[in-house]
Amino acid sequence: MSNVANSSKNSDIQQKMQDALVYFELDEKINLELLQKWINETTNPMAFVMQVFQEIEFESEMEIEKLLTLLIDYWNAAPREEFGGLTPIERLRQKP
Repeated sequence: MSNVANSSKNSDIQQKMQDALVYFELDEKINLELLQKWINETTNPMAFVMQVFQEIEFESEMEIEKLLTLLIDYWNAAPREEFGGLTPIERLRQKP
């Protein structure tokens, strides 16, 4: 995937995450910068997911599933300090 396509995909994921924060009425409490901070504080995606989930009162199992999928996509698209600013996908592509 080209950098332009990858950048566009990341923008889409960021917009979906922002929309989800508004939907769950978390946009006053959690923003994309805070999510990035939480991502950089752990190497475990489930710890990140649980940190977000503890802030939400879900109304259905479908909401849980959709947000879980989005959070994992967001986790994989987010640049990491541990990878020198690369996303996990970009980091994997660098390995021989």
